[in-house]
Amino acid sequence: MTIEIYGNKLEYEFVDDEYTGVRHVVIKSGRDAKGDLVIPGQIDGYPVTKIGDFSFFCCAALTSVTIPDGVTYIGHLAFRSCTGLTSVAIPDSVKCIEHRAFNGCTGLTSVTIGKGVTRIADEVFCGCRKLTDVAIHGSVSDLGLYAFGGCGKLADSNGFFVCGGVLYGYFGDGGEIAIPDGVTRIAPGVFYGRRELTSVRMPDGLISIGEHAFGCCGSLKRVTLPNSLTEIGVGAFLSCRSLVDITIPDSVTSIGERAFYDCACKS
Repeated sequence: MTIEIYGNKLEYEFVDDEYTGVRHVVIKSGRDAKGDLVIPGQIDGYPVTKIGDFSFFCCAALTSVTIPDGVTYIGHLAFRSCTGLTSVAIPDSVKCIEHRAFNGCTGLTSVTIGKGVTRIADEVFCGCRKLTDVAIHGSVSDLGLYAFGGCGKLADSNGFFVCGGVLYGYFGDGGEIAIPDGVTRIAPGVFYGRRELTSVRMPDGLISIGEHAFGCCGSLKRVTLPNSLTEIGVGAFLSCRSLVDITIPDSVTSIGERAFYDCACKS
């Protein structure tokens, strides 16, 4: 089925929830979308809740998109390589932004992520090299690998991308680093695979180290953990084979599976 909104044709389908039977709408395609796209909140009286996989893939002439409140899911590669897109606001209703949803949107400069988003999958904003302004209003507990890969303009002078006390990205040269004061949480996968990293000092006030945050940092030798730390996530230091100097403070109450698997550390 197709609907035309201000000159843009959208293909959609009705889907009945398998548990509640409630009908909702999934946007399937808008491949020729251009200019300012407004996705409707309802179609034929039924709420639009999902933007489907590949739905606006390579719509290079798309300059802006309005995502209605009520959408909960943005699918795989949904807006990939929409190179004319300059800004996007993700409403509070969205819970999940899937793999590479905005990957390669090279014109994107500004993103607002609503407070309901808990999952930003792998490489969602990877390659958005002009991105300078990201506001994350919620608590992203599931951050995929390289979610902000190549978005170096988000970083401060030392290479850190911090928003709301959470460290979401690192774009520095490695070696011996000190994570900035005020960071209370290191998001999952932030330093994953950074083999040039040799030493990390973490600030007082840090509470949580996310899943695989330092996974496969093969040259990492020393880590200083603060007494404020309470949680070390699954695989946080997985395969850090050079890690020999780390002391886990008594404040830590939760250590995820394989947090120090394949390490040389004496904790």
